[in-house]
Amino acid sequence: MQTRDRLAKRRTLAFVLGFTGVLALTACSDSPVKVPGTTDAGNGTEDSLTPEEESGKDFLGWPQFGRTPRHTSYNAFEKRITPQNVSELADLWSCCNERGNNPLVLQVIVWRGKLYVTNPGADSNSSPVVRALDAVTGDLLWEAAETDAGTLGGALGVPAAGYSRLFVHDQTQFATLSANNGKVVKGPVDIAVDQAMSYPVAARRLLFLERPSVLTTYQETGELAWEFPISQTAGSARVPRQPAVANDRVWTVAGERRLQALDTTGGKVLWQTEQVGGTLGSAAISEGRVFAMSLPSTLHAFDEHTGGTLWSASFEGEASQDGSPPLPPAVDNTGVYVASSTAGGVTRLSAFEIATGDPRLAVNVAQMTMSAHPTLGSGLIYLGAENGKLYVLGAADGDVLTEFDVGSAVTSIVTYCGRVYVGTDKGVFAKGLPGAQETCAEEAE
Repeated sequence: MQTRDRLAKRRTLAFVLGFTGVLALTACSDSPVKVPGTTDAGNGTEDSLTPEEESGKDFLGWPQFGRTPRHTSYNAFEKRITPQNVSELADLWSCCNERGNNPLVLQVIVWRGKLYVTNPGADSNSSPVVRALDAVTGDLLWEAAETDAGTLGGALGVPAAGYSRLFVHDQTQFATLSANNGKVVKGPVDIAVDQAMSYPVAARRLLFLERPSVLTTYQETGELAWEFPISQTAGSARVPRQPAVANDRVWTVAGERRLQALDTTGGKVLWQTEQVGGTLGSAAISEGRVFAMSLPSTLHAFDEHTGGTLWSASFEGEASQDGSPPLPPAVDNTGVYVASSTAGGVTRLSAFEIATGDPRLAVNVAQMTMSAHPTLGSGLIYLGAENGKLYVLGAADGDVLTEFDVGSAVTSIVTYCGRVYVGTDKGVFAKGLPGAQETCAEEAE
């Protein structure tokens, strides 16, 4: 969801505040509005962003929130950094250190050799609104000022890259830029009136954006494809969730307490889950299962193909710091990972077996407040904190393997080609292993 100030930034990491200790383990639809003249969504897997990747080619980038449309926040192909060498990560370069007291949240993604940074300016009124860097050297490739991107300005959320385009939005508008030079391809288009919205999700050669009362889908060109009205609880203002996409289905929350699966080609409702006991957050999809947390403190697993409940686990602590809907849990091929803050301000990490929901671990990390979405790598978990620390834990046992002081609150963490890019309140910091290769053959054009 879009962020404008410190409180809003806390909401961007609300998904991580959920599990403190396992206490228990237990195992109607709106009508879509089809826009005339649209066509089928296209072929390829939902995680595909280029023809090469649609053919099954592995890719190392982190081109959108949660890395892929499944929102697992897991990079299985980043194998250079391991539990054995992660403590050797060293500073490579930094960017955007002129930010000063800019209250807008800096976000980063990386795709096909470029690192894209939103809100890099010295203050909330400064250009540029987007900057593209060489992901290896940190050299500036291009930057887009507010005037370059039409009237796009203010607080930009996490962008999405794909199809040679960069998709960005502020509080009220959406725009499509060239990923190669930052020039406007489409927009900006007015899509809301000072309302919160999700980050863009690129999948199936479509782009998905959710506002409080509608899921909007665009073609890769930026043209509107179809819209779906989302039911709301009477008398309450609904907070948008992050749509998740897998196997020709897009998952979002119906009202406040059910997940629903829609057909990506036109928005037809396929099924809904049972209603849960509290406000339901955004979903992550892995291994045929859909995972989401509900307030105050429950993790749910649903069958991806039927919507049936597989298991649920209650836990100590709160799934959100401020009561907003949780963002997705982090998921690798075998486990579901959740971080939470206790009443005493201690962050804990816990993990569940993906198939059964059995607890795998629950450990204290540190006396600190989380400030960034967790990132999973090869046996590693990266956690960013308000105190300016980047903590790296072992996924097997939750031990803190190392920590790095980056000087200010961490806002985003992505991995790519043996490097870790850390977005903070004061800029971007690139870390890498000594003697790491200078290019990624998998990402070469």
